[in-house]
Amino acid sequence: MRLVQRLSVFVAVLAALSVAAMCIYSCRLRRRADDLVRSAYEFSQKRQPPTVEEVRQRFGNALEQPSPCTANGCGYQVLLSNRVLAALRLTPYAVLRSSFWAKDGVIESNDLEFWSGLGQDRWVLFHVQVKYCQRCDSFLVVPWNDTRPPVTGSVEIGSASTTGMKHIALAVNTGCLTRLGGCATIADVSPRIWQRTSSGIIRCRIPNHEGDVDNPVNLP
Repeated sequence: MRLVQRLSVFVAVLAALSVAAMCIYSCRLRRRADDLVRSAYEFSQKRQPPTVEEVRQRFGNALEQPSPCTANGCGYQVLLSNRVLAALRLTPYAVLRSSFWAKDGVIESNDLEFWSGLGQDRWVLFHVQVKYCQRCDSFLVVPWNDTRPPVTGSVEIGSASTTGMKHIALAVNTGCLTRLGGCATIADVSPRIWQRTSSGIIRCRIPNHEGDVDNPVNLP
C-alpha cells in the first residue's frame, strides 16, 4: 500500500513538473514572438529606415543570415517555432519568422510570416511586409473579398503609413504558436484584418485601398 501511495505521489509530482515546464516554455516562446512583432512596429515608426546594425543590436545572436549577400543586397531572419509543443502533439507545428532585406547596410523591407500545418491538407499562412521608402504609404490586403478557408492572407504596408494602419497590419496573434489545437484561419492569426463568419466565410474587416486610419480602436 505504501509503495502504491509513493508511486501515486511520484506520478502526480512528475505530471505537475511537466505541466509547469510546458507553461514556462510557452510563456517564453510567446514573449519572444511578441518581441518580434513589437520590433517590426517600432522599426516602422522610425523617421529613417533602420540599419542592419540596429537590427543586430535588437536581436543579437538570434539574427541569422541564411545565405550570402548578393549584388542586390543581404537577407537576415529571426526564426521561432513551437517544435516542443508540436512534438508532444499539444498543438500543430507552427513558425513565426521575421526577415529583413537590406542593401548597403540599410533595411529595405521587413517581413513577418506565420505558417502552420494543421494536417489533412489543411494549413494557414499569413504574411505582412513593411516596405521602407520615403513615400511608402500603401496599405494593401489580400484577400479583400469574401472567401472560404484554406486561404493565404497577406498585407503590404509602407513605412510612411499612419500609426493606426501599422497597428492593424502588425496585430499578429502570437498566441497561435501555443494555443491548444492551433489557429485554423488567417482570421485567427490576424483578427484586426479578417473575421470568420458563422457560415465559415473569411471576410476582410477593412477596405482594400489607401487612406488614413488614425484610430485603430474605432475600427471593427
